[in-house]
Amino acid sequence: VSEWSKCSKPCGGGLKERRVECKQIMAQEHKVERPASMCPSNKPPDKKPCNSKACAPEDQKPPIAGTNSTFIQHDPKKNKITLKIGGAATVFFGTQIKIKCPVKRFNRTKIRWAKDQTPLLKSKKIKISKKGALRILDVTFR
Repeated sequence: VSEWSKCSKPCGGGLKERRVECKQIMAQEHKVERPASMCPSNKPPDKKPCNSKACAPEDQKPPIAGTNSTFIQHDPKKNKITLKIGGAATVFFGTQIKIKCPVKRFNRTKIRWAKDQTPLLKSKKIKISKKGALRILDVTFR
């Protein structure tokens, strides 16, 4: 039995899956795969429901739990930092920044980022993860 996978959906009912196989343990811990009919007990489930709470409607903006904090980078060797929206940061030139948008019951793939009302698009310098986090790969502003 393998570990459960991550949920297939952030809300609205998804599935977790795992691999369930029938194996016989031989001498010296050698494992041999066998047909399910050779396993003595009932097969454990290989799927289970998850994240069953309804998603927020697509046209509804979710509540965003931003922080009003200030981050100051003290160690120039730490070249990757993670922040939440709503604060300010002072970082060294060349630092990689990940900015998270903490929302609940919202499909994070629908998160859109903008700077001065201009949408930010994926580029060599900017990436947006599947979970909606903004990554600035090389800070060059001073």
